[in-house]
Amino acid sequence: MNIASRLKKVLSFSNLSVRGFAIKCGISQKTLDNQIKGLRGISLDTIMSVLGAFPEVSAEWMMRGTGDMLIMEEDNSAELLRTNKLVDAIATLQET
Repeated sequence: MNIASRLKKVLSFSNLSVRGFAIKCGISQKTLDNQIKGLRGISLDTIMSVLGAFPEVSAEWMMRGTGDMLIMEEDNSAELLRTNKLVDAIATLQET
């Protein structure tokens, strides 16, 4: 997946129109349209603006395409760990 495809995926994830996405990111709608359509390359300014507007998006994924699109926040991972321990405890109790 190339960087334009990843940008489109973030746009889709945002549930915003191209205009709304451009406004949230603080970039020109025309510039964003041209970059999404492949008429212009994706600029570093656009990438940085998107990452600033959507801190849950992984910079590593956006730039290189590696890893997951979304960063799991520490608060959520701690909650997930507690939930998993609780589920394990319930499963253990059910077995006995």
